[in-house]
Amino acid sequence: KPPLTNNIPWSKLIYFTIALLIFFTSAGFVSFDLLSVKSGVDIQKVDDPLSSTVPNGRMLVILLDSTRKDSMFSDNMPFISNLRNKGAWGISKVNSTPLSIAGDHAIFSGVVSGPFSFLDDFSGKPSAYDNLFKRVTLQNKRAIIFSSHCLRGAYGKYTDFSAFVPKNFLFSQYREDAKYLFDQTYDFLKQKEWDLAAVQFITMDFIGHLETPHSPDYIPELKLLDNYVRQLVELTTDEDIVLITSEHGMDDNGFHVDRTEFVIETPFILTGPGINKGGPKEVLQIDWAPTLSLLAGVSPFYASPALPAIDLLSLPPEYSSGLIRTFSKRITGNSNISSLDELRKIRLTKMGRKSSPALCI
Repeated sequence: KPPLTNNIPWSKLIYFTIALLIFFTSAGFVSFDLLSVKSGVDIQKVDDPLSSTVPNGRMLVILLDSTRKDSMFSDNMPFISNLRNKGAWGISKVNSTPLSIAGDHAIFSGVVSGPFSFLDDFSGKPSAYDNLFKRVTLQNKRAIIFSSHCLRGAYGKYTDFSAFVPKNFLFSQYREDAKYLFDQTYDFLKQKEWDLAAVQFITMDFIGHLETPHSPDYIPELKLLDNYVRQLVELTTDEDIVLITSEHGMDDNGFHVDRTEFVIETPFILTGPGINKGGPKEVLQIDWAPTLSLLAGVSPFYASPALPAIDLLSLPPEYSSGLIRTFSKRITGNSNISSLDELRKIRLTKMGRKSSPALCI
């Protein structure tokens, strides 16, 4: 056949296409051991139960998708930034592909998702992964998801699905989307009974992709979200747990396809009883699943390399050491490791050996 434009012959295009197929297929097989998880409920427990150390209150998780650390910890979001004084705060590192649904799976299922997880954003199929919502619901507690996007599609079936009716908005209607979500969430949390509520604002993702973080509309939207978050947090009590974080960040050009600082270093603030104040701390994003499970009084064990962020929690020493030994056995095959930092280093090494180029695309 005749050559293509720019003097690229058909043969080279075919070779390039074949090479891409081989790469993605190989990457998928190499990554399979790391990316796969069991779907069954893992109800293993340590010998010493949490008992009175489990908070008696509720849990509110607020996800500000694509919100960068230099935004959340700045004067542009004054309420959230000042909230650091009330709890633990720092960086939650994205070790999955930096996508919204991958972040949701990491936070609520402890799953490391690969590059093909973006297909889940559009499938609308419920997640088969074991997750925090499912475990809380099995304890006869009321879990709610306020989201018009991937979080509801993935985990809605494990919650009170009728509590929130989503409404579709265009990307350009990010203000209307945020207001609708806030109004519905605020009214419900104020008037109804609930135990676990997850709220997903996609606002900064929409405006970031459309206009980039340098848009003159960007900072006003940060301030608007900060005000919404303030009003939601003010509905909680001193007995409640509050986590504010992001599934991923965004670069200056309005993308989150690389693994640069403002994409994979997502901010977090964790407040409530039993939380050690201070920061900056650093955790892996997948570690939120077991950490939140501990705080909710359900099993923290997931079929993944996720570890609870014990250093953020005020737990009895004997219970902390028991957790570390148990997770040491699960991750390394022996229970001889007594240091959380040492276990984290070993975990990263093992994850590094199992990873593949697919996780960096």
